[in-house]
Amino acid sequence: MKIRTVFLNLFLILLFFGCNQDKKNVIQFLEAESGKYISMQEMHDKDASGGRYLQMKDAGDVKWDVSVPEKAYYKVEMQYRSPSGDKEQMLQINDKIIPVGFGISNQWKLWSQDFRLDSGKNTIVLKKDWGEMDIDFIAIKPAELLYDITPLNLTFYKNHPRDLVIKIDNYHQPVQKISIDSVAVSFSIKPYPYQEYAVWAEIGNAALTGFANGRHNFTVDIVTTKLVGNILIDNTPAPSDLIIVAPDVSHGSSVILKMPGNKNMMIDCGQGWVRDSVLIPLLERHHIDTIHTFIITHYHDDHMGGDSGRTILERFHVEKFFDYRTYPSGFSWVENGVSFKVLNSYPDGNDENTRSLALKISYKDFVYIHSGDIYGINQQRIREQFPDDIRAHVYYANHHFHGSLDTGYLRAVNPDLVIVQAQEAIYARYAYMVNYKKETVDYLNRHRPVKVETMPVIETGMVVLRINNADEWWYETYKDQDFAVIPGF
Repeated sequence: MKIRTVFLNLFLILLFFGCNQDKKNVIQFLEAESGKYISMQEMHDKDASGGRYLQMKDAGDVKWDVSVPEKAYYKVEMQYRSPSGDKEQMLQINDKIIPVGFGISNQWKLWSQDFRLDSGKNTIVLKKDWGEMDIDFIAIKPAELLYDITPLNLTFYKNHPRDLVIKIDNYHQPVQKISIDSVAVSFSIKPYPYQEYAVWAEIGNAALTGFANGRHNFTVDIVTTKLVGNILIDNTPAPSDLIIVAPDVSHGSSVILKMPGNKNMMIDCGQGWVRDSVLIPLLERHHIDTIHTFIITHYHDDHMGGDSGRTILERFHVEKFFDYRTYPSGFSWVENGVSFKVLNSYPDGNDENTRSLALKISYKDFVYIHSGDIYGINQQRIREQFPDDIRAHVYYANHHFHGSLDTGYLRAVNPDLVIVQAQEAIYARYAYMVNYKKETVDYLNRHRPVKVETMPVIETGMVVLRINNADEWWYETYKDQDFAVIPGF
């Protein structure tokens, strides 16, 4: 029996190797059922590795012991199945617990993410959070690290000085130097609290005032590589006809537009506490007491402040209000030279999210798509119904990249910049980590001369777009948004 078991295990490993292009890089392979599991059931399936798998229902966890040759980042890969929908579970690696997301799949599917493991023995525990998932096997491979900086483009105004903050995905490599046109600048480092492989670097405004006005390269030197971006330095912002402001509103949505003729528009107002602590103070600091158009995309608390927008309607002079019932998909109008077209509205869905208002906003051939909380099924319809209206310079992430999305639609949008108003839960959402980052952005970046920029406001702070036309637009970020005064706003 022991000899038979050994040959069976050898066969399974060879079978696994033969089905993976990077078979030579597998450091350790373990069947799910080889771990120590509690409140889970071993099941049989001819399509599973070895014909068996673990079934997680509404309880349970499974622990594996893995060994690696050195302390480093490794790719942790699992084959899973989740026919009832996207699932979030908890993954404990030694003493750290990380929420992770698995996408809906009726068939066996591979999931992977990079984690730091200690030299020698490590414990990996998959714990039920949402549950209702099957696990086939786990494999450990060398990681292919993607060092990155966010944002790639910085903006600094000498007459309105502020400290600049960059998120660096450095994977525990020391940040040795930050320089502008080869001139080193002082900076400070603090951990990014939501991803162990990242830090925030802060450049004080005093380090920037001595540089000449104009565009410069900035470089972040870490031990293994150099990361390069751009910085625009000027006295004040160049004039812009349209300004779009996307604050950090935690989990929620609110965007403010300042249109030509000094006309203001607000799309959604976030959760009640965010409205009161972020949005209203932001408007008051900029002496805005009139909202010429107030739009609520749908009636979830994180979009309408928990009171259907009543606080905004009572606190400010609102000239025009409408929501997802006001205009059908395809309806267009113009306000102060800015064009609007409804891409999704109430009749297009069967619940609050799928009924959410989605808008195409354009100005002199610049296009911004505001997606509300629509899902992949809405995006498929939009792609079929309005194929000429979805290419955009800036895309506002639908449903905070928490819900389903259609990668074909996002690839057709082919945005230069994506704004994500969300909190740290996006790092445990399959929609963001896989459907968007891997299946959309990685694909687009292989076919574009300039990479897509992704701006989660939890990483960058408030994002301010300044737009004159399709060829002349830029952005700036404000990490310390609670005291920020936006020039020209």
